[in-house]
Amino acid sequence: MERFGLSTIWRAHWDGLSGRDSDHVWPSNVRFLVLLLPLAFGILLGLGRVQFDKDVATAFLASAALGTGAMVGAFTQVSAWRERITNRDADYALTDQPTRDMLDEAVAHMMQVIVDAMAISLGSIVLIALGPIEGGWQRATAIVASATLGAIGTHLGLAMIFLVTQLYAAYGHRNRIRRALDGNEPHVRPQVRRSKKAKSPKGAD
Repeated sequence: MERFGLSTIWRAHWDGLSGRDSDHVWPSNVRFLVLLLPLAFGILLGLGRVQFDKDVATAFLASAALGTGAMVGAFTQVSAWRERITNRDADYALTDQPTRDMLDEAVAHMMQVIVDAMAISLGSIVLIALGPIEGGWQRATAIVASATLGAIGTHLGLAMIFLVTQLYAAYGHRNRIRRALDGNEPHVRPQVRRSKKAKSPKGAD
């Protein structure tokens, strides 16, 4: 039953935000940011008693559907890329390993985005089903659902950012982009030395 659990996707997504080498994974500040920032935003929405109306919930639902479709299409392309690298000769196994790792992490981020989108869809359906909010349990449910949507939506956005950076890193490593163009080093304008004009000797005509 473990293959049906979402915890595997979360752990892979979590590991993809960690520091790593060929054999070990260790915590990094990035993954705590990805956890704490959405949580803090959701708490702020809850404390502010923010309630998303039906139009906002519908927009969330449409965005989640579009995001899910985009991630499924991207997964097809990335998995085909990963398979081509895997099927290369054994002579390339060592040099291709960083690219394989980056693609594996990107796939984990894609799956997490899909999970977030499904959760957003459920929250949006709850808000739409509530209809006009009169108070009492409806108001409390709307506040909780709105805070949850805000938190998960923030996490989804952060996961998309890291997904894009991972794909670009894999592309750069695989295609050996020149360091002058890969964005890893700041561009420094070369200093041009101007040659001083030779002064004519005094008294010369």
